[in-house]
Amino acid sequence: MNKRITLVIPPSPFLINDKVFLSLGVLYVAGHLQREGWDVDVLDLKGVTDWEIRVRSMAEDGDWPVGISVASADLPIALEILRTIKAQAPQRLVIAGGPHPTISAEDCELFDRVVVGDGVAGIMAALEQDEKFVREPMIKDLSSLPRPARDLLDVESYSYQIDGRSATNVMSQFGCPYGCAFCCGRNIAEYRKVRFREPADFVAELDELHDEFGFTAFMIHDDEFNLNRRRLLEVCDLLSERDYLFRAFVRSDLFDDEVAVAMKKAGFYQIDAGVESGSDRILEILEKGLVVADNTRARAIAGKHGIRFKAFVTIGHPSETEEDVLSTRDWLLANKPDDFEMYVISPYPGSKIFDNKENYDLEFDLDFSKDITSITRRYGEDRSLVSNSHMSQEKIARLRGQIDAQVRKALNLPLREAGGLADGTI
Repeated sequence: MNKRITLVIPPSPFLINDKVFLSLGVLYVAGHLQREGWDVDVLDLKGVTDWEIRVRSMAEDGDWPVGISVASADLPIALEILRTIKAQAPQRLVIAGGPHPTISAEDCELFDRVVVGDGVAGIMAALEQDEKFVREPMIKDLSSLPRPARDLLDVESYSYQIDGRSATNVMSQFGCPYGCAFCCGRNIAEYRKVRFREPADFVAELDELHDEFGFTAFMIHDDEFNLNRRRLLEVCDLLSERDYLFRAFVRSDLFDDEVAVAMKKAGFYQIDAGVESGSDRILEILEKGLVVADNTRARAIAGKHGIRFKAFVTIGHPSETEEDVLSTRDWLLANKPDDFEMYVISPYPGSKIFDNKENYDLEFDLDFSKDITSITRRYGEDRSLVSNSHMSQEKIARLRGQIDAQVRKALNLPLREAGGLADGTI
């Protein structure tokens, strides 16, 4: 076999701007293939409107294998890419990998090979074996991974800023140990088990990105950066010697004064927290493992230490009432986060709510293989794909729009137009 492969990053047309963060999973796979002696091309379709022409041209250009990264929301367009390739070159081996094949492999049976789990572990097996579904042992030592092959992308075409500085996304750890009912992959080892990079290795990557691309600001794309206190303090100690800025997700109940002091000294400009709801009843249904008081305390600590606090809240939950939603509004008004986003939930395959729908007071009809408009909304759009016994889709959507506007006006934050631009800045 000619050791050449093309990896495809699908577009995400449901986003206002899909050229904000790099697809690091694909780039980790690319880096591994390069280390194994493969000639790797990346066909990056983010931000393009003529993706079908580009895919057709690629398909006609040779007979080497193609790998496609498939997130759940990208599945419909990934299947279109597959059909476009096969129409031009039926003989080409097309491999699916990524989050959706890992949590719902049967949805990807039209592909020649399906990698379940870590793509870096499974890609070689998919290229060398005849089995349809490939699952290789999970990679435990993240220090064994190569750097993401960012040189295969036009990094400068991606636009993201933190406090006016050009920024890019990185990861210091993989996985989340918690069992939130709305989150996919809670029964998947690769997503549930936390794997940490060595602090020195992570910081070395930041220095390399600074030297090669000039970045001095970074979005740390871990699920929760503060899972391990000892490691966080060690990372922050190393970062305090550098003039970098950071944004990161944290878990509220693990955020305290000691952590805040260390993060502030290290250059953390903003933390983001999954506040979800101002109702303890809803947080319990969601199996979030924290209470409203945890979010209130975290917001206060961030403010005390001069770190911006962004709250992510959601509505449309199982058995949620208008009273519960108004509790979320009241939490925002009382705690005055520096910014917030309010979303209507969309259950994803692999989550408890999606896979065990009968156990929850929530109605939805989402087909992730057929119609992208049935499973996604444009940013800021007042549309709900869910309802429950207390609230219709229309009521949930109306509440989202009303509360978002009300809170933004009260907190003197920019108003969001329906479908308004998420511009990649904080």
